[in-house]
Amino acid sequence: MVLRKHALLTTLVIVFSALLYMLWHISRARAPNVSRTRYLPISFAIHERYVLPPTSECVSTKNQSLATVIPGNKSTYIFADEAAYYADYRRSFYALTMKKGGWDCFRHYEILANGCVPFFLGIDDIPPLTMRTFPMELVKRAMQLPGVPTEESVKTSLTSTAPYTAESFQIDFSVFNETAYCELRQQLLQHAREHLTTRALGQYVVEQIRSLRPSVSVYRPRVLLITEPSVEYQSGFLYIGLVEKLGNALSTYPRRKAIVHADRRNDTNAYGRGFGFQGLLPTTGLHTDHAEAEADHAYRAIMEYRLQNGAFDAIIVTNGGNEYCKVDSYQAVFDAEHRATSLRAIIRQYRARHPESVLMFVDGSDLGGCHTTDLPNVDAHFVRETANAVSGPLMLRT
Repeated sequence: MVLRKHALLTTLVIVFSALLYMLWHISRARAPNVSRTRYLPISFAIHERYVLPPTSECVSTKNQSLATVIPGNKSTYIFADEAAYYADYRRSFYALTMKKGGWDCFRHYEILANGCVPFFLGIDDIPPLTMRTFPMELVKRAMQLPGVPTEESVKTSLTSTAPYTAESFQIDFSVFNETAYCELRQQLLQHAREHLTTRALGQYVVEQIRSLRPSVSVYRPRVLLITEPSVEYQSGFLYIGLVEKLGNALSTYPRRKAIVHADRRNDTNAYGRGFGFQGLLPTTGLHTDHAEAEADHAYRAIMEYRLQNGAFDAIIVTNGGNEYCKVDSYQAVFDAEHRATSLRAIIRQYRARHPESVLMFVDGSDLGGCHTTDLPNVDAHFVRETANAVSGPLMLRT
């Protein structure tokens, strides 16, 4: 009888231990999916190729107080090529910029990268977590140097009937502190190199994947990026940054963002004339040796193999062009081969088989665009324009 009780007790202990182990394993696997969604800020970026060295020549390269282009004054949009456009910033002390479709505009980054100071109208009105990595205080200090027109005077001039041009903004060089300007310019360029590049953006998103799935901290996470093939800024800069950080550990669906690769450098239909992103990345291996459609098909086969074999640590879905907050909207931009496949089903089935995987949504929309997602159990929701855009508290970037 004693032996029987002992055997029963041993069996119960074994069963209970196995149950505890199973529950522990499930909890580890499910943890990312059952936790509350993280709402995180995200911003535009610029490729490091465009950022001048912090110690580059300062005053001797500049011969105008304000850059030529005035936002909203179409008569000042005179630059047909990237080199001339950026050269104009390099020879200017300041460049006028402001909120457009949103507070976060690529123009701010182009100005900074070229060793010019953004004269940012309304900078004090930017929501606290919008443009989180942007060097607000340094910019404000540079705007307030002696001899520089005040923000209020510029705002007043812009509302007058006379068109505002670069000649309307004149620095009083008799009191302007060029040394202080150049010191601030150097700090701004250093900040841009460290925090505002596409590589830094890619690193930030990779770090969030690792924080949600610590087991990938010892290797490059394998990521599936679902995004429209064309480039609008947020998804385009993120794509570039992830390629820089992950290389061939990144797959894209339905296909690559071709315009950012070297083999498409001469295309003429890029968004914003392709300034700041066209032809930046090397041509992928298969696209070097094969026709576009053949290479796309081969990369799709690799992506499908990874899906079937549970290779992806994270799936990232972006919106784009102020659209695609509903996953089914993506079906319209897919070609006939892809359109038959339900994107929602792909994500749902993969997450069911691999609950430890991370699901992220990137909202790069302007203030007036869509900001929600109908994806279930999103682990991290990145938001560019943070004002009234999310249903939960925003977390600081880490």
